[in-house]
Amino acid sequence: MNPVTLVLMGGIFVLIYFLMIRPQRKKMQTHQQLLNELQVGDDILTSSGIYGRISSFDGDSLFIEVSDSNFLKITRASIAQKIVYEAPSENNAPEAVPEKTDEPDEAKETTEE
Repeated sequence: MNPVTLVLMGGIFVLIYFLMIRPQRKKMQTHQQLLNELQVGDDILTSSGIYGRISSFDGDSLFIEVSDSNFLKITRASIAQKIVYEAPSENNAPEAVPEKTDEPDEAKETTEE
């Protein structure tokens, strides 16, 4: 084989590793860390879009409470993310909605012909 071909093939392998394999491994590691850190009472979102609160663990599966006294048994692998609710600060407070008035806007003035 030509040495240029070997270098080119090696470069393609390195490129594939850094663009595809490495990011996927990192994503799997962070997901596994998330699953290991789960505790009873955590709010979660499953990969199928169901929100719930962890009520108990049963080996590789767990029970989540989706509403009052409604429980689902799911596998740990089906958890997509942990939901963390943050209290709104003064900077993130929603803006007040202005009240409607009966006065017409200046930009909406109508002209009579």
